[in-house]
Amino acid sequence: MDAETGVLETFDADSKVPLVEAVAVSCAVLLVSPPVTDAGRCWICGGSGRTANLHLAADHHPVLALAPIPRAVGPHPDAHQ
Repeated sequence: MDAETGVLETFDADSKVPLVEAVAVSCAVLLVSPPVTDAGRCWICGGSGRTANLHLAADHHPVLALAPIPRAVGPHPDAHQ
């Protein structure tokens, strides 16, 4: 997730973000570790905005989602939404 705008972006084989940086971004949790800067943008873990980003699988069936934290703490959406 873009740390400045809150826009969620997925990293895949076509992304300009190398795998090592994508993993580092996934570990960049607010209040635990700093954002990661890559491609001129600051990134934080997408879980900072939702407990599970199930909407990313909307076009895939079937989907099995294991959400260890299904309910949100704070103002962001949880896995039930």
